[in-house]
Amino acid sequence: MVAGRWFRAWDRIAAGLREEFGRPAMNRRVLHRLAATGEADLARLGLTPRDVREAAAPDVADATAFLMARRAARDPISLQCKRSVQCE
Repeated sequence: MVAGRWFRAWDRIAAGLREEFGRPAMNRRVLHRLAATGEADLARLGLTPRDVREAAAPDVADATAFLMARRAARDPISLQCKRSVQCE
């Protein structure tokens, strides 16, 4: 009984630590790989070097979501879907 509570409490603490330290580590890995990527490869991904620099700003909490939003904003198919009623 007590052990079960202890394990549940430990799981909550561990989940909080993973969330706190996991996101920044993932952001660093993504940004490091993209910074080493050439401009042509970034263009194939729908990104620019400026996007990568801006995603590295201290006020950006989730670099991956930031870059995905930038890409979606430029994607003509995505823009068409936003304007249409139905999008598949």
